[in-house]
Amino acid sequence: PRAMGTPHTSLLNTFAALVLPGMANGYMIFLLKGFFDSIPRELYEAADLDGAGEIRKFWSFTMALSTPILAVLALNAFTLAYSQFMMALIIIPDQRMWTLMVWIFQLQSQSHQAVVYASLVIGAIPTFFVFVFCQGIIMRGIVVPTEK
Repeated sequence: PRAMGTPHTSLLNTFAALVLPGMANGYMIFLLKGFFDSIPRELYEAADLDGAGEIRKFWSFTMALSTPILAVLALNAFTLAYSQFMMALIIIPDQRMWTLMVWIFQLQSQSHQAVVYASLVIGAIPTFFVFVFCQGIIMRGIVVPTEK
């Protein structure tokens, strides 16, 4: 019901209705909190002794150290939004804006099983490319701290 909104601020038939609920899901919040709690306080204390301001500490330490976890969250958010089925079917009645999973579901009832499987393989290609892009950042976040 909240996604429907008022006539002037409706999220009906918008991609924002699919993306916005996934941006603040509990998994991502707990993952970020756990990561930020694991950053040593000594880094910030040393930066205070060197005279770094809050903005400098944020950009130099927090953002530099959090790129691997942000890559994991970006990969997760993309996969979640890309594979939306039920929300896309409910919130986006316009067929021109359906996600790929809704189209594959429709294709399932109209085509042979081999066509559906081929569509699923082709539909997995964008997720694969996003994973390949994020993999280097994620692996750097795993390997670099162990080398120091």
